[in-house]
Amino acid sequence: MQTQHNQYVAERSTVAKAILNQVQKEWQKGQKRITYRIDLPALKSEYTFQNIMKTGIKYCLVFLSLFCLMTFFVFIECIIVKMPILEIFVFFKNFYTNQNIFMPIIIGCLGMFPAALLDMRYRVIWIHINRKKHKIHLGKSPLSEFIPKISFDYHSENYLPEFRLPKKEYEQYYIIRENVQNAIKQETGILFDTEKFLLHNKERLFSGSLKIFLRR
Repeated sequence: MQTQHNQYVAERSTVAKAILNQVQKEWQKGQKRITYRIDLPALKSEYTFQNIMKTGIKYCLVFLSLFCLMTFFVFIECIIVKMPILEIFVFFKNFYTNQNIFMPIIIGCLGMFPAALLDMRYRVIWIHINRKKHKIHLGKSPLSEFIPKISFDYHSENYLPEFRLPKKEYEQYYIIRENVQNAIKQETGILFDTEKFLLHNKERLFSGSLKIFLRR
């Protein structure tokens, strides 16, 4: 049972167990709106030094772009308060020639690589099941029930990603997962298959650097 599991980076065991326990409890209680998330771990074959460096560089460029944007807003604010143009240029010259400003920028850029390392390990999908309206909404944030990337009705030809299994207590939670997924499938008519879900929905659900993770 663990052949496919071992293709991925190590699971977040605590998170995987908590999500399964939450959905099992809410489903058995008959709760009408159920929201949960699936943390899809990256394939080990995609979690490479080259991809991490590429993503880290992209993060650095975003960080530098935000810094430049902040500078632009300060420039506009100086114009709004009618500061003389010469004083504005002197202000920015003094600001950027101060050696102290470069250290936070360098530290910020270096910090982008650990951020990329962590971000590439998992991609979060939020799933919202509305049992009253017989609708399922998916997206990348807890608000995706209201602004979903993907929506479909019960008993339509769609798939849901399988619940993740913890590295510890794998066998126990495998049984729980089967029971939960069978209960949801019986009511909604939707099958659980992570590979088919990504195959049908990755273009709508993900973009940008996430394509590195989803490339097959």
